[in-house]
Amino acid sequence: MRSLLLSISLLCGVLNGVHAVEVPVVQQECKTVAAAYRVQLQSGKQPARTQTWYVIRDAQRIVISKPGVDDIWRRNAAGQVSFERVFHDDKTVVEYAAGELATLGLSPNWVELGSLFDPAKLSQLKKMPAKASTGLSRYQGRLGQEQIQTVWMDSISLPQSLVRSEHNRIVRFTLEKHFDQAPADWPIVSRAIDDYARLDASDFGDMEYNPVVRKAMHLDVLAGWRTEHDHVEGHAH
Repeated sequence: MRSLLLSISLLCGVLNGVHAVEVPVVQQECKTVAAAYRVQLQSGKQPARTQTWYVIRDAQRIVISKPGVDDIWRRNAAGQVSFERVFHDDKTVVEYAAGELATLGLSPNWVELGSLFDPAKLSQLKKMPAKASTGLSRYQGRLGQEQIQTVWMDSISLPQSLVRSEHNRIVRFTLEKHFDQAPADWPIVSRAIDDYARLDASDFGDMEYNPVVRKAMHLDVLAGWRTEHDHVEGHAH
């Protein structure tokens, strides 16, 4: 399954938010927002894992903050998108420049990354009855092999709830709170990373024994950015 956020793929291999290079489309900008979600990830009969994720979105930056690892997407004035994966336990930031993402065959969808689900795909789902006065829309249906259920907040282009399931793997997002600006005590706001070491993803082949590089490449494989063969081959150089 190659849709939605890298962040989810890093934990359960189900979803991610970048795609193979395709013809760009004009994307509607979304409002600046900060949202906290309860995220439950379940695979087969294993107990569900529950975490709190923070999503912070503006015109130039999208942050998905999770326990131990943050994903930071940046967009420059020319519209080029880069990515940073922050490993807090290792005090290290791994940087993926726009050119490196292109080398990996990826084309980030800015609106989808900042909305947890591509709003353009809502029209492919069945719209269910909902009270117009609530500002919420309900959708359900199937996209490929994936079953989708969502209650969508049209005003801020984010789900109030979102359930995605495929092959006995389920991801549930439940909105806990949202603000126009992130509160100062949220992890991504309060954690300083200026003194963290920085690694360039394009140099992975020269850092094969670095434990952070190994972590990053493994997460790339889970996200579908690299194959396991690429991972092994990269360490063989």
